[in-house]
Amino acid sequence: MLDFAGAYLDEKPDFPKSVMARWQREKRQQFGANWDRVQTIMANLRRYGIYLADVKPGNISFE
Repeated sequence: MLDFAGAYLDEKPDFPKSVMARWQREKRQQFGANWDRVQTIMANLRRYGIYLADVKPGNISFE
């Protein structure tokens, strides 16, 4: 995982539901079969107060 420039610390970003729904669709398409793994990574980071906004295959990759 690379690039924490698009991360929020200790405060969840407040995006409208419509924006988040579109974001989810785009990310699901970008990551395909790995989307569940990406969601797990994001959930684990949230436990530490880190909220990723710049989630893309260039920042999270799998071997």
